Amino acid sequence: MVQSMFRTTRSVCGDDMLVLPNENEVKFYGENKEVCEHDESCRIFMGAVKGSSFCAPGVPPLSHDIAWDAEFGVLKVRVSPPGSNISSE
Repeated sequence: MVQSMFRTTRSVCGDDMLVLPNENEVKFYGENKEVCEHDESCRIFMGAVKGSSFCAPGVPPLSHDIAWDAEFGVLKVRVSPPGSNISSE
């Protein structure tokens, strides 16, 4: 199982993230915003996990169970092998 995370001092929430799995990789995008009296800033985080880092040869990433969530400002992307019964706690 592969799990990628990023954490910032500001928070990522469910509305600010996008995960795009395809036949070669799992791409992720997260955006956090901080709106204060004199500060309206935003940070964007993008990345990808190549299928070759977690797939057996000939097994595409789309055959895996791919889940994601944002909790406490952390975007978590979990890729579990096909047929596994791993809880997403």
